[in-house]
Order: sequence, then C-alpha cells, then structure tokens
Amino acid sequence: AEYMGVFDCVRGEDGRLRIGVEPGFLCFGPRWLRLLGLAAPLFVVYVIGIPLLIAFALARSRGALRSPYALTRFSSLYHVYRSRVFYFELVLLLKRFVIVFSVVFLARYQVFLALVLECVFGG
Repeated sequence: AEYMGVFDCVRGEDGRLRIGVEPGFLCFGPRWLRLLGLAAPLFVVYVIGIPLLIAFALARSRGALRSPYALTRFSSLYHVYRSRVFYFELVLLLKRFVIVFSVVFLARYQVFLALVLECVFGG
C-alpha cells in the first residue's frame, strides 16, 4: 500500500504539487517519475492483476470446487465460505483496497473519509 502514496499529489504552500506523505518529493519531477515507474506496475499487478487471476481461477474451477485439484490449488481462497459464495474472498479483497485507497487519497478530507469507511465497515 505504500506505493500508492506516489499517486497522492498535494499542492504545497509554495503552490507546487508534492507527494502528500513526503513533501520533499515534487510531483512530476525526475525522482517522482522514477518512483512512478516502480509504483505503476505494482499497482497494476496487485490491484488489478492478482484479483483478476483469482477470479479467473475460481470461475474456471467453479463447477469442481470440491475436486482434489481445486482443493489443493485454491481452497485457501474459498474453503471458509459456503459453496454458493465461493467468490467472497474477492469481495473482501475489494473491501481492503477501498480502505487503503481511502486512507491514502482521502486523508485530507476527513468527513468524506469517515463516510467512505462507515460504508465499508457497514456501521
């Protein structure tokens, strides 16, 4: 989740955009672009790639979730859920993403952050 802070640019007192968690870094500067080169692939892999891979694997094995192959390969993703909601680990992964995204990007907007977190936690 640390890599997501690279995307959170905040206008500083001098009017220049800086990384919110590290005001010494100017956004769109050479150091920021190097960080972006590392952070963007991580974002794609962890936020998009892994959930898609899990969804694809579970959808492909949906009819045979109790087979030895599926139990060996994927049971850690669904064994605690009833078979009709085998995909719920993906729902929890999305929930975790919303929490991290909100804390990183909405930290300055405390009322909105509280509203989003209230919705996520279902209070």
